[in-house]
Amino acid sequence: AEAIKGMKFCPIIEGIFGSFINHENWKYRVAALRGLAATSSIWDSSQLPYQRILQGFKDPHPLVRYAAVYCIVVLLEQFTPHIQTEYYEKLFPALVEPLNEFNHPRLQAASINAISFLVDPLEKGQLLPYLNDLVNMMIQLLQRGIGSVQECALLTLASLSGAAEEEFRPFYSQVMPFVK
Repeated sequence: AEAIKGMKFCPIIEGIFGSFINHENWKYRVAALRGLAATSSIWDSSQLPYQRILQGFKDPHPLVRYAAVYCIVVLLEQFTPHIQTEYYEKLFPALVEPLNEFNHPRLQAASINAISFLVDPLEKGQLLPYLNDLVNMMIQLLQRGIGSVQECALLTLASLSGAAEEEFRPFYSQVMPFVK
């Protein structure tokens, strides 16, 4: 039944997604990304339009960017570890961009949570090229962000620490003041 549901509905959803994601009205673009996230359980991970989802991160409207991050979080939960291992090189840069949007703390917090989901199943070698930038950005968010953003940043630092193990050691002196 699940396979038939996916075979029947995925082409229909894909058509609607395609027309909505390129719509001039931002509400349609949000609906496309939210709809894709809501129907993720019937998709095969290889069928998902990752590149079009990632376009949402560059949208001029912050709610579309938020919907893109939300969609990625749902997909990371649904298709762990496939998405993390196959797409981490594209996801890290996309998820780091919203961290600089201090006027949109909800978007920042969602992006931090997505980074945490992305980090957990990765091999240390996959994480290390991003470690310095991620730790520095989390520290910046701890210094400048609001409470919910700071909380997310601290939890993500814990994930980074666990994943990086010994390679995280140089950052302890910078991170520990925030833990106290």
